[in-house]
Amino acid sequence: MNNPSKRPLEYPGGDIFTNIFTMCNILAAYIWNLFVPNNIHLISVDDASLISYSIFEPKTIISVLLISALFILAIKIRKKSNLASFAILWFFICLAPVLNLIPLRNIMAFRYLYLPVFGFCFLFSLAVLNLPRLDIPLVSKDFLKKLAKNITIIILISYFVLTMVKNLSWFDNVVLWSEMVDIYPDSPNVHSNLGASFKQYGLLDKAINEYKIALSLDPTHVPDYNSLGFCYYQKGLFDQAMKEFKRALALDPGFLHAYLNLGLVLKTKGLYEESIKCSQQLLRIDPNFIQAYNNLGVTYVEMKKWDEAKKAWLKALEINPRYETARKNLKKLQSSGYR
Repeated sequence: MNNPSKRPLEYPGGDIFTNIFTMCNILAAYIWNLFVPNNIHLISVDDASLISYSIFEPKTIISVLLISALFILAIKIRKKSNLASFAILWFFICLAPVLNLIPLRNIMAFRYLYLPVFGFCFLFSLAVLNLPRLDIPLVSKDFLKKLAKNITIIILISYFVLTMVKNLSWFDNVVLWSEMVDIYPDSPNVHSNLGASFKQYGLLDKAINEYKIALSLDPTHVPDYNSLGFCYYQKGLFDQAMKEFKRALALDPGFLHAYLNLGLVLKTKGLYEESIKCSQQLLRIDPNFIQAYNNLGVTYVEMKKWDEAKKAWLKALEINPRYETARKNLKKLQSSGYR
């Protein structure tokens, strides 16, 4: 079914030419961040300043000149150093799939550099290793050797320190996403992830606050209504939980987990018939959603409908024989004297 929260992906600025100019700026930004690895974060919220509507914008002209110079360099040095030429081309080839030729969710993300950075490191290593072999007037070979050694030491120490400092952000998910919220306070996804981290640690009030902020920034993001509702459910605020699950389903009638959780709340409130209808609606959309069969079984037990409960759990095990929750529930039902 259609999900309004899943917006069609578009080119920045809405057309292919703007995308080409923008991706030139992003390539230049990647290259800059390789040399100056500062403000590298888990995510990179799309930066509107990188979007370019004309090739004649100064930032785009500089970006195009830089990229062109690197391609020319790769061609020029091919005969002298195939390895150096390969390293430059490797960088661009590995980035090609994420240059937004087909629109992506994020036009820029530092995780896209995992493979391309090999080319940069390889090229930099070649430059340092070959530095002592250069014939530079008035510069001795010994000086060049010491220079290469000192550059290597400085780079290693700098990257080591930056890595150690950055590792502090990975102490736990709450620390990580709290830092991301400070950096990107207007990002609904960042607030949503911080909410999920608080929920993971049982900090439900803080989680609720983050989900509310996320939804104020993006009222169409269906999973956040579901997560907010589940926080309310865990706090025992069942009416508020139901309201959020219904909001999720109003936006996306095919959002299965909202049906699952709504059925759970209805069962908890003793509204068994409504809970069963909710689970049945879920199973009409996805007949293999085994948690729905488990919830049906639990609801039928509450209603003392032992046969229906047994059928529901057997159906779950038919779909997935390793589904331990249904197996344990079925075993418990049988041990209670039911056959």
